[in-house]
Amino acid sequence: KSIFRAAAMWLLLLQCVRVVRCYAPHSLLHGSQYAYKDDHTPRACVTLASPPAVELLNSLRSTENGFVADAICVDEHAGFGQCLTAARPLARGEQLLVIPRRLHLTVSGARASAFGAVVDDALELVGGDESGALALYLLYELGRGDESDWSRYFACLPPPEQLHVPVVWTPEQRAQLLAGSHMASTVEETVSAIKAQWSAMQSTLLTAHPQLFPPNGPFTEERFLWAHAIVLTRALPFGDELALIPLLDFANHEARSPNTCSIGVSGSSSEDTVTERWQLEQLGAEAAAVLTSGKEHAHAEQVFIDYGEAGWRSTWEMLYTYGFVPGRSPQEWLQAGGCPLAFAGVRADDPLREQKV
Repeated sequence: KSIFRAAAMWLLLLQCVRVVRCYAPHSLLHGSQYAYKDDHTPRACVTLASPPAVELLNSLRSTENGFVADAICVDEHAGFGQCLTAARPLARGEQLLVIPRRLHLTVSGARASAFGAVVDDALELVGGDESGALALYLLYELGRGDESDWSRYFACLPPPEQLHVPVVWTPEQRAQLLAGSHMASTVEETVSAIKAQWSAMQSTLLTAHPQLFPPNGPFTEERFLWAHAIVLTRALPFGDELALIPLLDFANHEARSPNTCSIGVSGSSSEDTVTERWQLEQLGAEAAAVLTSGKEHAHAEQVFIDYGEAGWRSTWEMLYTYGFVPGRSPQEWLQAGGCPLAFAGVRADDPLREQKV
């Protein structure tokens, strides 16, 4: 029985992957920032990136006290969209990006803005879900337009129609693409939870603070779903919180990429990094997100990071989180899909049997 059940699970995984590859929007697999492709051929680093991306990079380079990006440029690679590219030959162990914490979009950073007056209320209304509070803060800053310190970053984010992850698919797309997979119910539950968060905040927080959330701003259920998807696909754990880190989130995925993301000290060229907040407090320096090269890169070669495929993320988790299935063949899909489960050992009187099998 366990063999048949395991075989059925693999067939469902293959069905989901094949359906997504056949019917999902082209940019889901080939045109989005997070597409996976094997063609890493270095070429000239020309200005093919969009004007907003170039403006973002130039504005960050002009930021004083800690930002480092001399080794990186933003380029357009076929099959990947905008991505991080080596601006010159890169050595192994070289710091490629150092992005100070004050340039990150975080819930803790929101406390220093006008939005800070409602941060705790927002967290309470979303049940402590940091992603929900960060999504609302993103919309608040987006609504400020050019007055926001992140306006150039927002100009680089994909609009709803170009963001191809299951939580923003239409109900019809979810029913078609996820049929036969446990992801169908998982995504429906997630979408329902996000909509419940929005309903709770709209009827209380947004109504009570029209100066922060004007009626003509980007404060709709659809945009909140989009903001959640942005957080889901782009936010990185930084210390003990989620952070949207401009430019670093341009890095595409490659399984087992040796390039690493870590926490370092802004303005320092040291290779030593820190991992705990108490270490930062002892140093008395501003923390920074550091991207370090794990191998040599040729000029104009794309700079990748591993989104977790080589570690704990399976195929369905990559699809759920980033909107793509890694690999180019059924064998690669299966290798990334996790291990078959044996159910024969689950007792008939196990109170959790239904959840387990």
